[in-house]
Amino acid sequence: MAHIVIGILIGGALLIATLIVVPLLLRSLLGVKVAAPARWQDRVELRYQNLGTYVWLFARFKLRLDPMFRELPEFLKGLPQARVAMDLGCGHGVAGCSLLEWFPGLKLYGMDPNFDRIRAAASALGERGRLFKAGAPDFESVGLPDQLDAVFALDMVHFLSDADLEITLRRIRARLTDGGSLLLRAPMRPAGFGSFLWNLDKLFRRISDVIAYFRSVEEIRAAIEKAGFRISRVQMSGENQELYWFIATALSAKPVIQEHGAEQKHGNDVSQDQSEQVPVAEFIPPL
Repeated sequence: MAHIVIGILIGGALLIATLIVVPLLLRSLLGVKVAAPARWQDRVELRYQNLGTYVWLFARFKLRLDPMFRELPEFLKGLPQARVAMDLGCGHGVAGCSLLEWFPGLKLYGMDPNFDRIRAAASALGERGRLFKAGAPDFESVGLPDQLDAVFALDMVHFLSDADLEITLRRIRARLTDGGSLLLRAPMRPAGFGSFLWNLDKLFRRISDVIAYFRSVEEIRAAIEKAGFRISRVQMSGENQELYWFIATALSAKPVIQEHGAEQKHGNDVSQDQSEQVPVAEFIPPL
């Protein structure tokens, strides 16, 4: 009997150490030490320090390891100033929080189909963000503004079939102002065996039974242009042939699209087939 009690006590102590002590030590050793850090990266990380160890560590290492956070500021320098933007597939909101640091007046609308990710993003973005539980192509909501200055679609289009990608790009174009910006980053299928990270992601997709639709640079370029954009820049991300950026501008002429058997025009003049309503995104308020 005594050994059972001792085992329970040891198990309880290990559980407490894992759930409480280890996170406290990690935050003490690695976390941002000041309340108002000078570097924007530290200010972003600070938003996550009280959102759980996994989410905080994810944000910390993504900020340091993903070349996106070196490249995006350079792309944005040559684009019109964004006041209202959407992050489609925003995940935990790390890129979105970075955008808030770079654009002090920005209002950001985030979309993601995973409730836990969207809840973390809502808490991190705070009052300057509005978060919705939704996945492309069905991200429409009465809570979205009619016009956006920029849309970010980062590392998510490979989860869309060809038909869903076409609808998604056209719906993005419908929300963008003429001359608005689309910044899209897409994973590519490697020519050979692929990197360790690519194969690790492949393993996770297989375990999760997630289908991926990888496309070539030219296929993605053609899809973007077909939706009513002019592409100004295509380049590798971090000199990595498995990741490519596509920077595009919304053309003035908005194409007519065909959805659910009803002809629709982009913009305010939209005639919808009332028999088939587009699913509406669920608004997720911050905690």
